[in-house]
Amino acid sequence: MPLQPLALDKKALADIATEYGLGKLGPSSGPMAEWGNKRYLLDVAKTEYELQVRSLEDEFDLRRELELLAFLEKHSFPS
Repeated sequence: MPLQPLALDKKALADIATEYGLGKLGPSSGPMAEWGNKRYLLDVAKTEYELQVRSLEDEFDLRRELELLAFLEKHSFPS
């Protein structure tokens, strides 16, 4: 059974945004509804980012998802 990721609070999300140079978090930042503690919305400076928290057991699925995203970007698929 995969382990559930730890929940991230607003301070942890702000630290992540700072570490990656995204800017100051807006008030709507936080866990995404119906995703529990696996997906978070980072609302910064008129831009929204989605943060996915994965366990190490999901490594294969994550690699496949990144390969698909790279393929779509290479072929100018709209986001």
